[in-house]
Amino acid sequence: MENFCDSILTCKESAEFEADFFKGDVEKELFAMRQASKKIAEIVLGEFGRILEASPKILVLSGSGHNGGDALGAALEILNRLPSSKIDVFFTDKNRLKPNTQKICGELFSFKNSVFEVSEISGEYDLVLEGLAGMSLKPPLRKGLERAIVSANALSAKLKVSVDLPAGMSDEPCGAVFKSDLCVMAGIAKAPLFNPENRGIAGRLRYADLGFLPNLKTKKSIVSERVLKPLLKLRNVCSDKRSYGHLFVFAGSRNYAGAALMNVKAAIRSGVGLVSAFVPENLAPSFAAAEPAAIWIPCPTTEDGSLSLETFSLFRERAGKETAVLAGSGLSGNPETLALVSEVLRHTEAKVVLDADAISKSVIASAKENRTLITPHHGEFLRVARSVDDGGLSDFSKSRKIAILLKSELSRIADGSNFAFNISGSPILSRAGSGDILAGIAGGLLARADLDFTPFESGCAAAFIAGKIAEKACLKYGENAYSSSCAFDFFREIF
Repeated sequence: MENFCDSILTCKESAEFEADFFKGDVEKELFAMRQASKKIAEIVLGEFGRILEASPKILVLSGSGHNGGDALGAALEILNRLPSSKIDVFFTDKNRLKPNTQKICGELFSFKNSVFEVSEISGEYDLVLEGLAGMSLKPPLRKGLERAIVSANALSAKLKVSVDLPAGMSDEPCGAVFKSDLCVMAGIAKAPLFNPENRGIAGRLRYADLGFLPNLKTKKSIVSERVLKPLLKLRNVCSDKRSYGHLFVFAGSRNYAGAALMNVKAAIRSGVGLVSAFVPENLAPSFAAAEPAAIWIPCPTTEDGSLSLETFSLFRERAGKETAVLAGSGLSGNPETLALVSEVLRHTEAKVVLDADAISKSVIASAKENRTLITPHHGEFLRVARSVDDGGLSDFSKSRKIAILLKSELSRIADGSNFAFNISGSPILSRAGSGDILAGIAGGLLARADLDFTPFESGCAAAFIAGKIAEKACLKYGENAYSSSCAFDFFREIF
């Protein structure tokens, strides 16, 4: 398995790692701060430039440490890109700035007509860049810092961004915490951000990879952009469609017809060589017109329009060609249909993705160990498991020997040995069809013989890709005037 994930460390572990890595080298630290500042600015403008527009009014909240320097540096980077920006800076203690923070501060304030120091936190802003406190924070909060956090939370702003950690958040509760819309982790993913009690505080999470964190084999990790590397390689010139796998899809029903089409469109765009879709016979002609690149197999149905058990004979005629099977999206919970899926699983040697209605105890009981990925949301997972917490996810995946991609605002992927969070994405995914696209990506990647992904790797890659597509789509459409089918326009921007 390739190393597609980066370790999550506690604040204490992060501080110890950085102390050992930098060894007090001020120039090395300054270089890392500049890299962090650049990436923070790129993330903010790249994903949220649409709401900030060309002349944002920005407030920087700076503590005396490196978090303050990163926030000041990000403001400087934004000013260089958007010269008509107006920037106010509030310091908790300007006289105690660390040398590198002081240096970056001087560079920012050299723009005398654009940058101003303010003595209080008030007013309205387009963007707040918060760097009041870092990972070394310990309770209790200083009164001045606590007042600054409370005042900042009361501010009106289009976007509030924390550097590394929201001020007041640490390994242990400290009291008041800055409520951010976006938190950009610099260099190391910090454990407090992944605690369930902090999810409503930290906002969206992003990761500025500074290239200095090795795989420390921690219990939990985050999916890195490295997961795209295998997908960016040139294809072998001596290859054909069979070189890239054959995905069998069992999806769709009278009441949920679109799910099958979404599966197939996403799977094709994942790079798989062939897709054969077993769908209700009345849907096949229109689907073939909508996506002629797939093989659409008209199948007999039950009285309620779901795939009937007779479909198994159509599968048997083609069995052995598949490198992966995707089943469940829009199938309905008809017992006969679920029996069909169970029979398919018992008679295939291929890897499997189970989605939506196929996530049932009877179907999972037929799944082959170490070859299956399930992609439930919380409600679907609770049909087969007792808990959706991290422990419940790990225990279930280990006991059943399957991989799980549990969809949420912070999706989690586990297979009993590995546990990762995916932080890409946005609330634009909170609409019908998003899960069908995700399942199609996962199925297509798992089917690709050239990649040879494990179910866990396929889950990580699919979650990351779906999230990145959402980010690109959000920049163009915003979060409201968007349909899940718009996602297909953005695959080529990801890989």
